[in-house]
Amino acid sequence: MSTQRGRPTSADDYGHGTHSHRSRLLRFSHRRRFDHALDLLQAKPDSRVLDYGSGDGYLLQQLLPKVPATNMVAFEPLDYLQEQIRSRFKDEPIRLISVIDDLMKQRFNRIACLEVLEHLQPMAVQQTLTKLEELLLPGGVLVISVPVEIGPTILFKYLAARIEKGSNRSLSIPELIKASLYGSVKRDTQGSFISHKGFDYRQLRTLVTRRFMLEHELFSPFPLLRGFLNAQVLWRLRKR
Repeated sequence: MSTQRGRPTSADDYGHGTHSHRSRLLRFSHRRRFDHALDLLQAKPDSRVLDYGSGDGYLLQQLLPKVPATNMVAFEPLDYLQEQIRSRFKDEPIRLISVIDDLMKQRFNRIACLEVLEHLQPMAVQQTLTKLEELLLPGGVLVISVPVEIGPTILFKYLAARIEKGSNRSLSIPELIKASLYGSVKRDTQGSFISHKGFDYRQLRTLVTRRFMLEHELFSPFPLLRGFLNAQVLWRLRKR
């Protein structure tokens, strides 16, 4: 897989690197994340659903049995992912929005923002949280998921990346040891798309809970293990 400052450049990378990964273990992990997100959203037939940073639209496809396509919006600014969304929903009237100003004219009572915020510059994270707060209707639910990149989990992710992708996740051995012990690793903040390196979900949780009420924190794929050996963390949030 080729990358540019951590950003995928192959049109096939999103699905093949997540819900359709060639590794059974990694495929299971990502699909569990989507399943948990669907459970936390608790979408109903009359829900207005936004998938903010929709990727290839996989989450919304899983929602189709519960929510009419006319009630769903996919926000995705990347051209190659827009093409994948159009292909996935060629027979369904899901609305695809690629420009943030067009999106801000609407409001939703269910919003998912999965595996997006960890890739943004600090200022962009704050701006995105402000936008999500504006987009969410009173009483609505926001579900955010981000990767766990600290603690013992990072050792297993490092090994999996070496085996499955031929990558070392851009961590040196000293950085790997430091991150595995919950230490701070300097992030590469060059460019608009930041890699997972040095991401600490605990810092983001502090920012998120200043704006939203945290109803539930869930670790995936094995919730009972909490932050130990889990790949992602999900938050179910409401407006304050």
